[in-house]
Amino acid sequence: MRKFLSQTAHLNRAIISDDFEKTLGIIKKRVPIKILKYPTGSHCFDWIIPKKWIIRDAYIKDSNGKRILDWKKTPLHVVIGSLSIKKKITKKELLKKIYVSDDLPNEIPYHFQYYELDWGFSMAKKDLSKLKGDWFDIEIDSEYVDGNLTMGEATIKGASSKCIVLMAHIDHPAQVNDGLAGAAVLIKLFEFLKARPQAYTLKFHFLPERIGSIAYLANHKKDLRNILGGIFCEMPGTKGYPLALQYSKYKDTRMDRVARYVVKRSDKRSLFCDCYLHIVNDDGFYNSSGIDIPCISLSRSRALKDNNFYHCPGYHTSKDNLRNFDFKQTERYLGALKEIIAILNADRKIIRNYNGIPNLSRHNLWVDWRVDKVVSQNLENILNSIENNVSIFDIADHLQIDFYEVASFMKKMAKCGLVKLTSTESIWFGNMKPGNFKLTNN
Repeated sequence: MRKFLSQTAHLNRAIISDDFEKTLGIIKKRVPIKILKYPTGSHCFDWIIPKKWIIRDAYIKDSNGKRILDWKKTPLHVVIGSLSIKKKITKKELLKKIYVSDDLPNEIPYHFQYYELDWGFSMAKKDLSKLKGDWFDIEIDSEYVDGNLTMGEATIKGASSKCIVLMAHIDHPAQVNDGLAGAAVLIKLFEFLKARPQAYTLKFHFLPERIGSIAYLANHKKDLRNILGGIFCEMPGTKGYPLALQYSKYKDTRMDRVARYVVKRSDKRSLFCDCYLHIVNDDGFYNSSGIDIPCISLSRSRALKDNNFYHCPGYHTSKDNLRNFDFKQTERYLGALKEIIAILNADRKIIRNYNGIPNLSRHNLWVDWRVDKVVSQNLENILNSIENNVSIFDIADHLQIDFYEVASFMKKMAKCGLVKLTSTESIWFGNMKPGNFKLTNN
């Protein structure tokens, strides 16, 4: 992960740009992604894909010709998507076009505007004192051109064509934890899973935030019925922060519940949030009305309070860098993601081939309670939980016991012919069907 982030963090990864495509090229050296392209100017639902943004140089010079601000030092110094401009400007006018962070005066804020065309600069608030004099020369040498929105898609085929989409955005120039690190996690996850059999097909998306998923869903409408759900991955390396799970709008799909089960067990401090009420990215469009694809998000972030929009320290500023990134936290995040996929992959619907209570001794499955009281009680509880349309995970979640303990016992029962284990596809949504969504604050 460190190598990938070091190669890409500094790049000017605007949503449609040369450096965005360069980042996809770096990913392609490790993951066999297919590059999908959608023309700029094309309509995708109610959105129009913006043109490609090219920037060559930008600066603020004082009356002596000294660069007070130099875009070549960091792409954060220019509002992403800025129009081209070259002029002499008064200090009063210039200050109106400079963004700073009041909360983090030593950091350069990350600002962007693709749909309200304008121009602007960003700098650390402490550096405003460097703007001495009344007049300044400014230039942003940029242009918008026709091109293509690009994204990368990698696929691990499963026994079923029904699929789960795992996604991360790779735009946000000079930002690490917010977005890019999610892609680093997905690269590692793909490498881990690629040779392992999967019950469901897995798709990995590396894309520009929001507009990438909007373009994908608009251009693959015939495939939407095959998507069981999505997982949006971001901010995995926040120091000291617990895992935060944001549910899909249905909240009770198999993926929601498996993620909740894993996250609760992996971190007692975990945060659980309803859909739309925490961090909303591509998952918001997947969950939106008319699309109705359940999508959760997993991050290391905090609940928003009052008017504080910072999901993690240094959010959308130059503080979001490799020096402040926690790789150990990220590895634990990856572990939780692996476990979610592993349970979804190993889970099976249970079909009883018996009535009443089976004689476990006859099948050599009984455990003497005097020898192991806990296991004996668990087996009894498992037997009492086997009903129609119930899966291995449903029982583990209901009893709050280890999934693999239940799975092991079910496999033994299947071997004895007591049960049949089949795909969970028909019970994926439980009792929550598209159209049953209610927004709550619980």
